Amino acid sequence: MSVLSENPTAYLGHKLSSLFNMILLKNHIPDKLHIMLRITDRLWELEMENLKIWFEFWKIHGTDNWNYTSLMGDDKLCVFRNFNLTKLFDPECAALIKSLWDGFAELYDLLGEKKTDSQYFYLKAKAWYELFLKKTVVDPKTNTILEQGLYHSSDVTPYIHVLVSHV
Repeated sequence: MSVLSENPTAYLGHKLSSLFNMILLKNHIPDKLHIMLRITDRLWELEMENLKIWFEFWKIHGTDNWNYTSLMGDDKLCVFRNFNLTKLFDPECAALIKSLWDGFAELYDLLGEKKTDSQYFYLKAKAWYELFLKKTVVDPKTNTILEQGLYHSSDVTPYIHVLVSHV
């Protein structure tokens, strides 16, 4: 431990001196939640850099809550259309989410076209909504996911309802 205190770069992967040098490195126990949070934050940050979009997370002073940059307009559309979901999700889940996002992008584009057929739009919106509500199928004996699903009816927002039922 004294070597690490004197020269933080003496061990592979170390850049800074230990915050808790009174605790031996072999006794550090990283927790799963914080590993997930910090790594997904970093993956998100790197992907935003790839897309050349300024995005940031910050802790709200005096609380345990975090806030983040709200993407607007063209930046939000850029992320929506180009974000590499496989950097955060397994391939099957990433493909489903990408399909959902692409379906919404198509609906969004159709909303901007003057000659969109209302019946065509309705059928596309209904198919998108069914994908949004795709149920996860689980084998009751093994509790193994047989077919990945997406979201629940409780996740539907008023805007989703309006898009599917009233546009």
